[in-house]
Amino acid sequence: MTGDFGQIIYNDVLLSHYVDEVLSFDKEFEDTINVENVDSCFFAPLQSLLLDDKVFVKWLEMESNLVKEKLDSLLSDWDHCWKPEVAEEQSLKFIPKCANVFLTLLECITNRYRRLPSFSHKRKFYLLQLELLDEFRTRLMQLRNQEKMMPVSESFVGIVNSASYVHRVLTQWSSDVSYALLVFPSNEPSLFSESSSMDTDEPRPDTGSSGPFDYQIESMMLFIQDCELIMARHVASLIKEKLTVYGSQKIWSKSLPKQSKSNQGPSDQPPQTVSGIAADILMPFASEMEHIGASVSPDSFRNIWQLVLQVC
Repeated sequence: MTGDFGQIIYNDVLLSHYVDEVLSFDKEFEDTINVENVDSCFFAPLQSLLLDDKVFVKWLEMESNLVKEKLDSLLSDWDHCWKPEVAEEQSLKFIPKCANVFLTLLECITNRYRRLPSFSHKRKFYLLQLELLDEFRTRLMQLRNQEKMMPVSESFVGIVNSASYVHRVLTQWSSDVSYALLVFPSNEPSLFSESSSMDTDEPRPDTGSSGPFDYQIESMMLFIQDCELIMARHVASLIKEKLTVYGSQKIWSKSLPKQSKSNQGPSDQPPQTVSGIAADILMPFASEMEHIGASVSPDSFRNIWQLVLQVC
C-alpha cells in the first residue's frame, strides 16, 4: 500500500477513497483485536501510512480542495443553493442547502481525523476547518455586497439564513470537548518545517477568547447583524418614502369637510381621510414584514423588527 500512495497522492478523488478505506480498515482491525495485548513491534496502525509527511500534506490539501470545489459548485447553482433541502419541515425551513452541505463536509473532516493518535495531526485539521469557515464567511460577504440592493430577495435572505445556521451550529460545536482540546498547541514536535504555514499556531486575531470557534462565532454574528440592519433600513425606507410624498402634498394640513351639526347623525361622520393615509403608509411596511417573517428565522425576524423601530 505504501507504493500505491506514491501513485495516488496527486489525485484528490483517489486519495479521498484511499483515506476512507485505510481509516475504515484500521478501525475494524482495532475493534477486532485487543491492541493493548499486542506487542507494539508487531502492531503498526494503518493510519501511520496517512501520517507520512508527504502523504499527510497531500491529505490536508485534498480535504481543502474538495470543500472549496463543492462550494464553487453549490454557489454556481444560484436557483437552488439558497433553498432549504427539506422545505416541508418547519425546523429545517430556514436551513439553505449550501450551508447544510458545507457544515456536513466539515463534519466529515472531523470524523476522519478524530481517531488519529497524534495531537499535532488533529490540530492541523482543526486549523484547516477554521480556515474554511473564514472562507465561507468571506464568500457570504462578497455575495451580500452583490445582493444588498435587493435585501428581501430570495438570495439575500438565503445568505442571512446560511450565516445564522452556521452560527448556531458552531455554538453547539463549541461545547464538544474534542474541539476544545485542539485550541491550544501542545509540546509535541512539529510535523512540518518551520517555514510551513500549517506549522504555525492558530492564525486568529488575539481576542482573548479560548473557545474552539469563538472568533468564527463572533465574526459570523457581526455579519448577521449587518445583514439584518440592511433589511431593516430597506423596510424603514418604505415608510419614510410614503411620509415624504404625503408631506410634499401637505395632506396633513387639509381640513376635513364641514357638516351642519343639525343634520349630522351617527352615520354622517366625517370621512376617514387620516386613517386612509395611515393605511397607505403602513401597507407596504406590513407586506414586507410579512414576507421577511416567513423567510428568515424567528430570531432574525425579531432583530429586524426592533431595528426597524430604531431606524424609523
